[in-house]
Amino acid sequence: MQTIIITGNIGKDAELATRKDGSQYLTFRVAVDEGRDKAPTWYGVALYVSNPANLQQYLVKGARVLINGRLIAGAYTDSQGVAQPSLSIATSGSGIEIIKFAEQEPNNSH
Repeated sequence: MQTIIITGNIGKDAELATRKDGSQYLTFRVAVDEGRDKAPTWYGVALYVSNPANLQQYLVKGARVLINGRLIAGAYTDSQGVAQPSLSIATSGSGIEIIKFAEQEPNNSH
């Protein structure tokens, strides 16, 4: 089994997904900065915890997270029909740490 540790920013709010057995988990994508003038590396994350809805509110776009989990290499077909590599991480509740919560939008209603 290959394991990986990454630190990056969530690119889109986490979504609930359901397995065939009815159990739920969270999915989201994390961008890891590769340095100046380089595109970030994106990882899909599947997070398996006992009550995912409670954690979902914190895993939103812009939050900085540390992920430790099992690396899964795969492929997908892009919009031009070309196979592209993909990287995913499967982890549990002990494999995630929220380093910085997402900035909240200022409340402009007076």
